[in-house]
Amino acid sequence: MNDIRFSSDQSDEFGRPAGRRGFDLGGMLIRWGIAKNRQQAEYVMIGIVVLTFVAIFFLLWKSGSPELPPLTPDDLVSQNSSTSHEA
Repeated sequence: MNDIRFSSDQSDEFGRPAGRRGFDLGGMLIRWGIAKNRQQAEYVMIGIVVLTFVAIFFLLWKSGSPELPPLTPDDLVSQNSSTSHEA
């Protein structure tokens, strides 16, 4: 059991994989001149996410259901009597 050996050809075995993979939005923001470096690009993306959540919250809050008039006991009685006679 002492003769087990592991060989690895890669010097950076646990690092970032070589080659370009995936979508690089941060790189696009830098190329477009919106951000100067990777950290600024991340701040811009975080800002976009926060603004999106605020906009969604605002739109949902403004588009709430219209106020319904309060039900009176007479309304409840009329609803119960009409449903029981429909069958």
